[in-house]
Amino acid sequence: MRRNQHLGLRWRRLGSVLLMALVVAVLLVASRLPAAASPQAPLDWPESAEVPASVQVEPVGGIDAKQPAVGVGMHVRNIYGLSLVDQSFMAEGWYWLEWGADVQAILDRQQIKPEEIVELVNEIELGQFSSREISEPPQAVAKQGRFGIMVRFSGKFYVQYVPQVYAPFDPQALGLVLEVDPEVLASGPDRIRLEPIQSAESIVGESLEISGYELDSVIWRRAWVVYPDSFQGKARFSRLAAVFVYGKSAWAMFLKWIFPLIIVMTIVIVAPSIEGVLGDVRLAIPPSALLTLVVMQDGYKSNFPAAPYLTYLDKLYVFSYVVCLMIFLLFLVGTNQLSRVSDQDRERAYAQVNRLDTLVQLGAVTGFVLVASIGWFF
Repeated sequence: MRRNQHLGLRWRRLGSVLLMALVVAVLLVASRLPAAASPQAPLDWPESAEVPASVQVEPVGGIDAKQPAVGVGMHVRNIYGLSLVDQSFMAEGWYWLEWGADVQAILDRQQIKPEEIVELVNEIELGQFSSREISEPPQAVAKQGRFGIMVRFSGKFYVQYVPQVYAPFDPQALGLVLEVDPEVLASGPDRIRLEPIQSAESIVGESLEISGYELDSVIWRRAWVVYPDSFQGKARFSRLAAVFVYGKSAWAMFLKWIFPLIIVMTIVIVAPSIEGVLGDVRLAIPPSALLTLVVMQDGYKSNFPAAPYLTYLDKLYVFSYVVCLMIFLLFLVGTNQLSRVSDQDRERAYAQVNRLDTLVQLGAVTGFVLVASIGWFF
């Protein structure tokens, strides 16, 4: 009988290892899914996010072509200092505006200076970080009978939305958002529109790499912004954003955030394979793992702003807490049971404890597979 008991124990341990290997495989496959599974961002808002009602997002070419247009070009030399916790980043470069005689007539009539046509609406801490240098229009613009202005900018900018549904695998969108500034250029017959005059790829400068991220794409996004009537009347402000979509290395994120969690939970789930007679050793493992999980999750959450929903990694941590509690209660019940039985019933009690241990291990691993899969796809 003892030989069969040891044989069953070996098979139970082998089963635990194989099932944990299955969990690793499932999470690894999930982490290697393309970043496009996460939402892409128009104007810094992903399609799955609730875009403010005041913002009417338009595709390129969707804004009324009858209105006078101001062409916008941009070259961003550096993007750095990204902080998702503060929802901010630093950027510097140039943008330039070009327009024809119809827009110039509006500017002359309304006495608007060229540098007052647009503003960078998501710029923050203007006095401390921002700077502006205004240049004469390029000669090529002047020779064509058009008007223009070039502005060199440097500043700190706000990230309007930080997606965390698939955290830590979500791509992040950093936008430089230009919007028509004077109200007279957003209402009535003098309303103008902004449109890009260059391809989005040509915006990229010399140093746009951010540590831990990979620049996936650069896109133009246009929109009309309608502010509340009590604030700006019926004005509709034309907005144009250069959006830099940064992805993350799925393998690096897996090794940094998922793999340590798997290691800790492997120890917890394999712990029931320890002989029931070693009750003190078994009881010490779940509390130690629980403290480790709390520290790990705090470290992860310190890299992101607070989210009003559970992220993908949060779901894995919540289930891990449940598993730790469940296995601790399992050890508590098993230790008490073995300490109360008589010597003649001890073999039967060991067999019962081992069967219960195996069921809990199978349930924990199956639960991890389900949570990892459902949490990603739904």
